[in-house]
Amino acid sequence: MEIIVKLIFALAFLFVFVLASLKLHPFRKHHVWNVSTFYLKFSYLAYIGFVLLYSYLSIFYRNAFLYNPNWVNDTEMSLFHLFILLLYLAPTGLIMIRKHVHNRKPFNIISGSLNIIFSWCLISLIVRFYLLYMTD
Repeated sequence: MEIIVKLIFALAFLFVFVLASLKLHPFRKHHVWNVSTFYLKFSYLAYIGFVLLYSYLSIFYRNAFLYNPNWVNDTEMSLFHLFILLLYLAPTGLIMIRKHVHNRKPFNIISGSLNIIFSWCLISLIVRFYLLYMTD
């Protein structure tokens, strides 16, 4: 039964990734900002992939995160959870407001770079998670 639930979640996350890629139209060529738009869209899709992987690991292996209900009193853990919240919300907010920015080329490059930085942070969290808890 556990395998079926994990498979359902994996398929749901894959569906979210496919919906994000269909909504972004990553292969559609932009007339004015060709390279910067391509950079932004593919960096965002990479970011979404890592967010979904990290979410999957945190859902099914939450005991490995050593959950403590008193984390609110711990400053280090509060900052960690605030950082994770920022990792989850900032790139999606940036991709949603990109249509309202008039000078999009610098915005696309900065947003794409932030997506890569946030993806790198998620990769380091996933590797840390794997090295600490999955290799036992």
